[in-house]
Amino acid sequence: MPLQIQNLEKVTLIVLSGRLKTEVAQELKDELYSYCDSNPGHTLIDMSEVTYVSSYLIGVLVGCHKKLKASGSELHLVGLNPTFRTVLEVSGLTDVFPHHETREEGITHFH
Repeated sequence: MPLQIQNLEKVTLIVLSGRLKTEVAQELKDELYSYCDSNPGHTLIDMSEVTYVSSYLIGVLVGCHKKLKASGSELHLVGLNPTFRTVLEVSGLTDVFPHHETREEGITHFH
């Protein structure tokens, strides 16, 4: 599974990797939603090892954002490739998903 979860001091880091096609995103959905429903606090998703993102996964991330926001937490992204960054800009989701260039920048934001 292309998902790793690490609990850090003030933020949880989720590392996604590989080609996240619709089939893979469907498998990730239950795990990510379960994580978000557990009221985990602020979350940083590292996308630097992701080579492809399906629109289905974007929908899953929006769902995670809503769940975390409802519990008073934030979801930020890190390490976006240029194509995914453009998709977020074109779809108007850059305001929904604050993003950082590096993992360190994202972690520092929550400290």
